[in-house]
Amino acid sequence: MELKDNTCFEVSANIVHRKLNDSGFMLIELEGNELFELHDVGGKIWEEILQGSNFREIISSLENTYEPFGVTEVGETKELLKELIKKKIIAIR
Repeated sequence: MELKDNTCFEVSANIVHRKLNDSGFMLIELEGNELFELHDVGGKIWEEILQGSNFREIISSLENTYEPFGVTEVGETKELLKELIKKKIIAIR
């Protein structure tokens, strides 16, 4: 699966979330009662998804928030997004 700059995401209908602190979220998958926590960078990514940001906008926001944010971090962001898609927490819009 390739994520392009204009790839947008949406939260799956069976996911509820709660903000834990300034940079974290707890996600609950209602059908299987699975619990996921996203902290720091993951929390920032989740906020961007909730705001409807596309992949490029998510990366730009992370670059503006965390320094340095380079090729390695972009790759890790892609992997997190792919994992969230695989677990059906988010979907590509």
